[in-house]
Amino acid sequence: MSGRFSKLLPLLAILLVIGLAVYFICGNRAELVKLPSDDLPSLEYDSSETDPDLLVPGVYKLLEDTLQLDVEIKAESGDDESIEVQNLLLAWRKLPDLEFDYDIEEQDLVAREIFALDQLYLGQALVESGRGKQFKKWQDSFEKAFGDDESGLHASSLIKDIDGFYRRDNANWITTQGYLRVLLQAYMLKPSSDLENSISVLSDTLLPIFKAGPPPHTAGLGPNLQHPLISTMEGYLLPPDQEEVPLIALENIDFWLLRQLGAFNPEWEDIYKTWHNRIEDYQYEIGMPFPPEGWNTTDDTAMPLISSDFQVDTRRLLKTSLHLAEIRVSNDDFIAFILDEISNGPLALSYHLLNGSGNDYTANPALVAWAGRLGRAVDNRSLFEVAMRQLQRNYISDQASQFFGGYARRDQDNRLTIYALDQVLAILAMQ
Repeated sequence: MSGRFSKLLPLLAILLVIGLAVYFICGNRAELVKLPSDDLPSLEYDSSETDPDLLVPGVYKLLEDTLQLDVEIKAESGDDESIEVQNLLLAWRKLPDLEFDYDIEEQDLVAREIFALDQLYLGQALVESGRGKQFKKWQDSFEKAFGDDESGLHASSLIKDIDGFYRRDNANWITTQGYLRVLLQAYMLKPSSDLENSISVLSDTLLPIFKAGPPPHTAGLGPNLQHPLISTMEGYLLPPDQEEVPLIALENIDFWLLRQLGAFNPEWEDIYKTWHNRIEDYQYEIGMPFPPEGWNTTDDTAMPLISSDFQVDTRRLLKTSLHLAEIRVSNDDFIAFILDEISNGPLALSYHLLNGSGNDYTANPALVAWAGRLGRAVDNRSLFEVAMRQLQRNYISDQASQFFGGYARRDQDNRLTIYALDQVLAILAMQ
């Protein structure tokens, strides 16, 4: 018996170790915070219907080869120390015109800015595509590059100084909210204690800001210009004493995020309900079926972020509509308007609030990609498919081009230009 028992000891030890591992793993998962929602409408398409696995890998390679770089950032202490951060995305890069740019400097062909927004969309793309190892590296780089230790917030950009070092600029709640959004998506798809801790810290940082407002960060024209518009006359001129009113741009309120944060602190539930009630029953009474642009917290009313020409930024319309669609609030009339516009060519950069006439139809891949993502979020396959066809018009298929595999525009001097924002939004629309 003793001989048999001694032979069983190693096996029992292995089973004990496995049992303990399963216990701790399952126990840890059971203790993790459970989010109110385990879905995101824009992720519900089958991958076979969105990314044919032919285009997206090429975009990732383009980012790696032409826009990613390692940078040195000045230490916040103000001394000569710096930190190195790897694999950040430049805002844009241009190809020289061979006929006219024979003496152009390389520094004039690349951006001096690195925008946090570009990095955030890249992080979201890594999460949604299941690139866990790359996401972890991305998270470390983003925190290192944009995190502000003093405020707990995150900078909106890095700017290159004449000495070659980058410096952080404009730490704010909007960028921090964007970073928290990426972490929440990662947590929703694959919860972990590390992500839970990071989310809890950022939740505690943003909560007092949202309880107090959050603070207005843009301006609209008022108080005489309230929404709905006080005049339907297209030639209406604002009075000379018209005052600007501080507003919160609704494109920057992430309703899905507010809802999810209720799992980490019940005070977020009230904040979410407040914002949800403000916009759920919003009715356009004059003009086009556009979502509200700005919110005047003083008067608790929607207001446009416009000047006397009544033009509204298409980017704001799409981002706000996408955020609303993520909590299943959609406007069929607006979706129909965008579908009609994009079916006839590029989207305009802005539209008139009263008659919907477009201003500047220059091809913009980012707008088209947002429209495609919106089509997925509201389950409008026609909008998604038309947007994808429009997006391909900016695709660089020339294998001899340095920008092969990406989505490009022409600048005012007709130089071929790739923007990081166009590439990462294209990935989010397709994959």
